[in-house]
Amino acid sequence: MAAPVYEPIVGEELLFRLETTTPIYGGGFRARRPDEVDIVRVPGIRGQLRQWWRALHAGAHADLASAERKLWGGIAGGDQGQRSLVDLAIKIVGALPDLDSGKVELQARDAYALFPANMPLSDIAPRRRPGVRFDLSVRFDTSLSPARRGEVLGALRAWVLFGGVGGRTRRGCGSLAYRMSAGAPDLPDSGFGWLPQDLSTGALCLAPGQVAKPFPTLRGARFFLGPPHTGNNAALQAWHEALAWLRDFRQASSQSIDTADPGRHARRRPVVGQGLAARPGQTRWPEADKIRRLYLARNRGFTLSHPLVFNATPVWPRAQFGLPIQVQFQRTDRGGAKGALKEPDNVSLTWRTGPGQEARQRLASPLIVKPIQLPGGAFAALALWLYRALPPSAEVGVADGKGLLAGSAAPIAAMTAAGDPCPFTALAAKASVQEAFFDWLAGQCPGGSGGTL
Repeated sequence: MAAPVYEPIVGEELLFRLETTTPIYGGGFRARRPDEVDIVRVPGIRGQLRQWWRALHAGAHADLASAERKLWGGIAGGDQGQRSLVDLAIKIVGALPDLDSGKVELQARDAYALFPANMPLSDIAPRRRPGVRFDLSVRFDTSLSPARRGEVLGALRAWVLFGGVGGRTRRGCGSLAYRMSAGAPDLPDSGFGWLPQDLSTGALCLAPGQVAKPFPTLRGARFFLGPPHTGNNAALQAWHEALAWLRDFRQASSQSIDTADPGRHARRRPVVGQGLAARPGQTRWPEADKIRRLYLARNRGFTLSHPLVFNATPVWPRAQFGLPIQVQFQRTDRGGAKGALKEPDNVSLTWRTGPGQEARQRLASPLIVKPIQLPGGAFAALALWLYRALPPSAEVGVADGKGLLAGSAAPIAAMTAAGDPCPFTALAAKASVQEAFFDWLAGQCPGGSGGTL
C-alpha cells in the first residue's frame, strides 16, 4: 500500500474553507435544482469522496468493497452494516450568491455545460451563481489509523481538484477552490501548500498498479492542462476554455461538408435574415447519417436535407464520451418553415455489455473538463480522461425498448466503418477518441501540457 499522504495529523478534526468558482447545477433533493436550505449537502460530498477514494485506491486493497465499507460506512442489514469512521459537517460562510433562473443562451460560453437547464423551456432549472463559501469539518474516529486518515485526505484533495458540488461536475459545474485549512502543520492556514505542485502519480499519492475496473480510476488517466489564468475571473476563464475544447472537438460542425470531397469544408449556407455563418453546417461525425441509413433500410420514408456522406455500417465513436446520447434532427428548413424537413424520429444511443444483453441506460463520461486551482492561486483549464476498463464485448447502438435496434450494434471502441470517409481529420488513424482528442488539444493549445497518470 502507498505511504500515508499526510502524517502526522494533529487532533481529530480538520477544517477546510472552500469556495465554488463556477455555477452549481442541481445537487438538491429535487432533480435539477440546487438545494435552498442545505446549500452544500453532506450526503453529496460523502458520495463524491467515496468516488474519488475508489479512483485513487482501486489497486491498493485486495477487497476494495470491504475496505470502502469499513472507512466510509455501508448499508445496514446482516453483517454488512457499518458506521462511517469519517464525520463531515458543513457551515456556510458569508452571504450567498443569487440564483440564476434565466434561460441558458446557447451561444453563451458556459452553455455546453448548462444547456440541460433549458429542458423543458417551461421549467428552466435555476443555477446558484459562483462564490458559495463554506467550511468543511472532517472529524476522524479515534480508531482510524494515520494511513487511513491519509486516504481520506487524499480523496478530499482529489475532490477539490477534479470534482465539485451538485450535478454536471464532469463538465465543471460546482468547481471548487481551496481557501484555508487549520488543525494540521502540513495544511497551512494561508497559501496553497496543500495543493500538489504537479499532476503526477507521486504528487497525487496514487496507489500503485493500474487495475482493470468497470468504474473510473486515476491510475492510467490522461490529462491536459492549459496555460494559467490569473485575476478575479481566472476560474471562469479557465472553465470557459476547457468547455470550448470539448465543444469544438465534439461538435466538429463549424463548417459544412463538401459532399463532393468529404475531406474539405464547403462554405456554410446563409440563413434568411441572419447572414452568413449564422448556423452550423453538417456534422463531420457519422452518427446522424448512420441513423438516417437505418431508417431508409426500414422503409421509413423521410426527405433528406442533404446528401449522406457516411455509409450504412454502424459505428458510433462519440459514445466514448459517455452515454446515453440523445440524437435530435432538424426539421426546420433554412427558410424557417417548421416541419418542412422529414427527418427520422429523435432517438438515443445506449450500450450493453455484450450481444443479447439488455441495454443499459447510462455510461458516465470518463472525461472531465473544468478549471483546476494551481498552487500559486492561479487557475488552468483541465481535461482529465479517467481510466476505465469495459468488457471487450461491450456494444453501442440505437435504443429499442430493453435492447438495441437490430442492425445498429457496433463495438463501443470502434472508430470508423470500412468504406467511410474521414471528414474530421482529427480522428484519422486514431485508436480511440481519447487519443484523437488529446492529440488535437496539443495542436490547438501549444501553451498547454499533458501526460498520463
